[in-house]
Amino acid sequence: MFIYISRTILRSYVMTSWRRLLLFVGSLAVKIGSAHAMLPCPITRSLACSGTCACTPHTATHDRTIHLWDGPGMYQNNMNCQYLVTSNYIVTLRFIRFIVERDRDFVTINRCTTASCAEKVQLVRATGSAEWEPVYASTATHPFLQLVFTSDGDKVTHGWEVNWNLGLPAPMCAVVTPVCISGQYEQAYTCSDCAANSNSPAGSTGITACVCNAGYTGPNGGPCYNPDEMPCPVTRSLACSGACTCTPHTSTHDGVIVLQDGPGLYGNKMICQYLVTSNYTVTLQFVSFLTEQNMDFVTINRCTTATCAQKIQLLYESGITSLSTVYASDATHPFLQLVFTTDSSVTLDGWVVNWNLGLPAPVCVRPTPVCISGEYERVNSCWNCTANSTSPAGSTGIASCVCNAGYTGPNAGTCSPCPVDTYKEGLGPANCTTCPENSVSAAASIINTACLCKPGHAGENGGTCSPCPLGKYRGN
Repeated sequence: MFIYISRTILRSYVMTSWRRLLLFVGSLAVKIGSAHAMLPCPITRSLACSGTCACTPHTATHDRTIHLWDGPGMYQNNMNCQYLVTSNYIVTLRFIRFIVERDRDFVTINRCTTASCAEKVQLVRATGSAEWEPVYASTATHPFLQLVFTSDGDKVTHGWEVNWNLGLPAPMCAVVTPVCISGQYEQAYTCSDCAANSNSPAGSTGITACVCNAGYTGPNGGPCYNPDEMPCPVTRSLACSGACTCTPHTSTHDGVIVLQDGPGLYGNKMICQYLVTSNYTVTLQFVSFLTEQNMDFVTINRCTTATCAQKIQLLYESGITSLSTVYASDATHPFLQLVFTTDSSVTLDGWVVNWNLGLPAPVCVRPTPVCISGEYERVNSCWNCTANSTSPAGSTGIASCVCNAGYTGPNAGTCSPCPVDTYKEGLGPANCTTCPENSVSAAASIINTACLCKPGHAGENGGTCSPCPLGKYRGN
């Protein structure tokens, strides 16, 4: 007994069952060495054929229906044709047309263990004509289906057509989670590149591992911008006049704003004008539209200025219109004007349109700041010099940061205090100078007069210190 299964139902069942299998496998977390998961295998399917029928052996990797036939149209006498189909998935065959000479010409379908069909199970041996409902399928132990068509030397008729499809269960294959290189991340067992101007460490497993490179800014995962060329803040405005419900306004909102005269009956003898603009591209797309045919009209113009003295008409429509068309401004015509006019007769549900922003986003170049003393400019911001260093006002790089007096170190580097009994006068990378003999100074001394004579010695600060004469002394 065979059960009818339509192709639509079979495909739906296959796809639904695949999803269930994926969820089931995911819940089991089947892994090999913590780096493998089980997923449906890639499809392989092949056709081998011999004899006098029109057939070309081939292989394929798709899951769509493949058509085999000897018809419609008169087949030949004395034919002996063999078709052998197989796949790593279940193979199914279902006739969509069948008419051969009764009890003379036959179609046989066998289920085979190997390509030679030495071991086989006969599923059908058919002749005559019929409306075919059964689906003939391979199994795990018999993965080949063989179709044999034989005709005698007598009459010929219209022949047969059969659909070759794939069924369940889907074979499962171990999929290795890749270890992605630097600058990539793993998602769904595939390595994908980070966004431009961002990078990630090797082995990253999510897009948020991609962080902006030095000199660029943006969220983890991108996009990353040069701070000198950030997308401008949104500005958008609506001006309107006439009898329609409309409130002029400006905003910085970057999402959809709805304009409408509907759903619901609009008024008679209306003239309404809506003018939208933005520093971004402006787009309008209807989500509903129904006005009186040839009487009540919506017009959309693309304008160079707010007066719409120079304009290009994009739409002039009544009745119904396309809901898929997007009307957009451009660089030379940054305004979109929507005009709605009605007569004095029938009114209908009106229209609703989404006002959105499109690309390209305008780029705003920030002015380079003039930094104060002790700071330097980098990517349009002022940064502090390192501790114990300074820079002149207007510095444009960290190399302008030099060590303060009393400190030593390379320009743009770490500045260390001069040790005791030394001093350093002035700014820069110079070494600390040792105090004269028999004199001492505190750490980070900034002038030679910080060098004081030791007890038992006398002299000018920063100068020569001589021992006290016999019979004299000098304390601290």
